[in-house]
Amino acid sequence: MSNGHRRAIILLFVLAIGGTTPVAQAQTREFLRAPRVESRIRVQWDPVMRRIVAAVDDDDRFQALALSQPFLTDGALALTYPKLNPLRVGATIALGDAAPLADPVAARLRAVLSLAAVSVPSPGVGGLLPVGASVTSTESCAALTTARADAEALMSRLSVTRNSTTVAALVASWRRSIDDAFSAGREGPVAISAAVELIDTFVAQLANRLTESDRIVTRMESELATASRADACATSARAVYEVLNLANPRARLDQLAAVRSAVLSLREALARDFMTPGPVRWQGAEYRLVREVRPTRESPVIVTIRVTHLDFEVDGPSGAPIAMEESAGSDALVAQRFARFAREFAVATVMGSVTRPGYGTTRNDAGATVVGRLPRSFASVEPGVLASFVCRCQTGPLIAPMLQAGITTSKDVPALLAGGGIRLFGLPKGEVALGGGGMIAWVKDLRTLRVGDPVGGTTDIEADLGYVRQQGWYLALQYKF
Repeated sequence: MSNGHRRAIILLFVLAIGGTTPVAQAQTREFLRAPRVESRIRVQWDPVMRRIVAAVDDDDRFQALALSQPFLTDGALALTYPKLNPLRVGATIALGDAAPLADPVAARLRAVLSLAAVSVPSPGVGGLLPVGASVTSTESCAALTTARADAEALMSRLSVTRNSTTVAALVASWRRSIDDAFSAGREGPVAISAAVELIDTFVAQLANRLTESDRIVTRMESELATASRADACATSARAVYEVLNLANPRARLDQLAAVRSAVLSLREALARDFMTPGPVRWQGAEYRLVREVRPTRESPVIVTIRVTHLDFEVDGPSGAPIAMEESAGSDALVAQRFARFAREFAVATVMGSVTRPGYGTTRNDAGATVVGRLPRSFASVEPGVLASFVCRCQTGPLIAPMLQAGITTSKDVPALLAGGGIRLFGLPKGEVALGGGGMIAWVKDLRTLRVGDPVGGTTDIEADLGYVRQQGWYLALQYKF
């Protein structure tokens, strides 16, 4: 067999290894230490570390995600967020190279919190005068009586009183209701509905106030737009409306209408994304960020997670928002199909028992030129390339058994290698493995000539050399930096 044929066989061998054994996406060390997932990965935001942490299945130990950390599964896994309170945390994911989409609830919550300092009527507070109610008066002027009643009713509905609260205090009560429901063991849709019910009550009461107040303001504006009359009763009523108009009730109505619109938008997003899907998105109290991630043996799945944490405090007596802060972070994890062996390629220094024989010329007892054998080294030391299959065999943090196959790249002793070894971890630099096994090598040797045969010179010896196959053993120092 020619030298070209030998090299072609070796090349085909390497291509076969590469074609049937895809290289693992994660580094060997990370792959061997990767957790195995039965059903789901739970993620959440750690406000102290200010980053995303994760736990596998029912494990209570949440740990920070390493860079592109792999998780191994036999089939498919889900990604969940336990006790997700969307009024505190927004979480979105993306698969592959796509970027996570913006969380629609978080965007609407920001819009509501932009009005955090606005005072609004506290839900459930009654005692308001109906529109056009009569006030105690001894006067016989009906127009003045109506104007005074309108002023009192409007101020009771729009003015900031001791019963007023702030938008921030309302949001704090809504998100607290979700936390309390989860603490009581409620499932996700039920916990979210606790806040939605409070929001519905607030929106309904605010809508009534706005409708009734708008009627008064419209009547006031109509009276002010009417030409002034000479009689004293109409003049007095007009004066009441003019004083009332100085408080700019229309601007206050617009302000409260903006609050109602923002809260309604938040309520719709909460119901749409966290109540209506029900079991499709909730698994008990865990929100499914993605129901199924199913990696194949050839293609791991990269999952990018983005979490936004909206936090603020409310002053108890005044309800004023204080210490409002938004923090966010993103991390990626790799869902990878479980395999017993981690696969990688590495270069190596190979010491083999097969060495190339050396021949020269010498003279026999009769003085003729004959073939002579040169001293032969005990072992050959050649560069090599190895495909290693490192076992997840729970042998400890420092070593792991492995199988290996490869070639030497020397033109003097090309060889096929197959054996086993151990992978070493914890070294200060690089990743090292020790291996050994059998080798099939090809070396140039005499084909027809023998030691002691007469020859004309070294040219005759070189012409007779050809590749022959030999078997032996090898030791390998494999390194990957």
